[in-house]
Formats: sequence, C-alpha cells, structure tokens
Amino acid sequence: MNITDRYPVLKKGKRVAKAFPIETVVPVTESVEDYIAKTVEENSRPSVNNVRLSDKVPDHLKATFEESSKELSSEQNEKLANLLITYEDVFAKSEFDLGTFTDIEHTIDAGYGVQPLRDGSKT
Repeated sequence: MNITDRYPVLKKGKRVAKAFPIETVVPVTESVEDYIAKTVEENSRPSVNNVRLSDKVPDHLKATFEESSKELSSEQNEKLANLLITYEDVFAKSEFDLGTFTDIEHTIDAGYGVQPLRDGSKT
C-alpha cells in the first residue's frame, strides 16, 4: 500500500510481495455491509477509557491525541496518552515556542575556487 502522494519506482525483478496458499477457509456469517455497519457503530461509540485518557493528556496535545487515537485500540490509546504525557515538553505549546537552532553549521564543498551563488530573493 502506498500511503504517500508519490509514485514508487521499482527496479525490474524486485520482489514486492509474497503469496502463500490458503490453509483454512472460514465461512462468512454476515454480509460485508452488515460487518462494516457494525464496525462503524462500535468505533463511533465514545469509550469511557478514552475519555479518561483524554483528560490526562496536556491541553496543548489534546487535539493531537484525539486525532491520532481514532483508529487505535484501547491499549494503543493508553500507550499514546502515556507517551504524550511523558514527552509533553518536547511539543510546542504555541507558535512562539518554536525558534531557530544555530548551534550546528555545515559547509558544502563546491570545489576549489568556486564561489557560492546567492539567490537575491533569499537574503
């Protein structure tokens, strides 16, 4: 599955999948439409555990938690909440928390005697 907006480039002869023979056939007991409807209904119910976890998450990360936890199991939601709580100081609380980092500089060797070109619009 390609989840990006770019097309992957595959080399000739590259193995992209592995197929296995079917070992067991399980009869379908409900239609696909019924299964999807049931799954959507179960996922749209607010879980008490999820509400409690959301209360523990810091305010500046609640939207991130709620958006990220939509497709997660309750165990994964708990792990995500704990991760956000543990590392809350890593995330910016406002746009003013973000700054510039100037402690590391690098040089690009363009060759002997070559002067760097500067784009006038980026001064």
